[in-house]
Amino acid sequence: MLQPTAFLHGVWALASSDRGLAIVAIVVGLGGVLRGDWLFHKLYKREKQRREVQLREANTVVQSYAAFSRALQGVSLSDKQLTKNAAFALLSSFRLQQLLYPNYTPD
Repeated sequence: MLQPTAFLHGVWALASSDRGLAIVAIVVGLGGVLRGDWLFHKLYKREKQRREVQLREANTVVQSYAAFSRALQGVSLSDKQLTKNAAFALLSSFRLQQLLYPNYTPD
């Protein structure tokens, strides 16, 4: 039967040898690589969500500006065409909606 102290001496001898240290270094390195991979997947998922939120917010701002410019035309009793700024805001809104919903079709 193996004595506990003999077992510990064997483990200590392996751990303090070059081979044992190499095994420990490989295990620690593999753990670090797996942890880094997990963190990058998590970061990519968060980045996709953040991009969508920013596009939605920008779309809201641009649509509000276009609507406000159009409402101001009614107050000032100007012609029925959009101003350059309002037209730019409306076209920007359309582009942001295309980025948010790439598979959307007019049908």
